[in-house]
Amino acid sequence: MAKKWNPLLITYYDSEKLNSCGIGAEILYIRLLARCDYNGSYFATPEKINGRLFEQRHVKGETTPSIIAAWLIELENSGLIKIFEDSGEQYLNIIDVFKCDGCVETINVKQS
Repeated sequence: MAKKWNPLLITYYDSEKLNSCGIGAEILYIRLLARCDYNGSYFATPEKINGRLFEQRHVKGETTPSIIAAWLIELENSGLIKIFEDSGEQYLNIIDVFKCDGCVETINVKQS
């Protein structure tokens, strides 16, 4: 059975690790959550991230691979992602991406 948990539904914004990062790194983290695979993995090269996750911002001149690289370092230093290499390609893994798996089902919402 497929996982029914969406990380963006959880109160990620209360995370001390995430709040230790700048706003740019936080935006990158949210976009990574939206695009990562079911294992929490995605490309880690700044050029690919800039072209795939920030295409419109890049076209406007608002992001560059060097800005993305700095945000990746922030996320890795705060323990939110791990960067690794496989077959010469850099990837990242969002640490504990499914840590709260199942907690959405435990939230009781009173419906009128």
